[in-house]
Amino acid sequence: MGEIAIVQNGHVQMRFQPHSVELDAFVTIRMPRPPAAPIGANILEDGELIGTVKCVQRRPFNRYAIVCLPLPKADSISQEIPDVEATAAVEVPDATPITALEDFLPYSAFQVLAAEAETVEEVEAMSDDDLLAIDGIGVKRLETIKAALYKLRTTEA
Repeated sequence: MGEIAIVQNGHVQMRFQPHSVELDAFVTIRMPRPPAAPIGANILEDGELIGTVKCVQRRPFNRYAIVCLPLPKADSISQEIPDVEATAAVEVPDATPITALEDFLPYSAFQVLAAEAETVEEVEAMSDDDLLAIDGIGVKRLETIKAALYKLRTTEA
């Protein structure tokens, strides 16, 4: 495992040798405070872009896990040009942007949801267990989110 660098807006926020590597995270060495790893910052391994920062999680013994959203593999991206007539016939349902919940949720709860989903329909499709698995959502915040979804749908009608 090589050196990991966190880069945002062309500026290196931090460099470190990972203590360990998890499935989708790099665990730092012992640190007195959380690392400078803003959400959305690029993660480079030995100078090669491998993904972006999803979140930072606390680990035992003053270590932190920088969770990575990996880039899609080049071979998994189809190189075919889509048929224009076929794509024109497909109707895309109107999706409600996640910003519609902003008026119904506290700012911190909205930020957690906005980092996980782009539309209200994505949030509605998540089960309670899926929502509770998100870092920053507990039982109380889950109740707040459900109430906000209910209020949003009742005001739309």
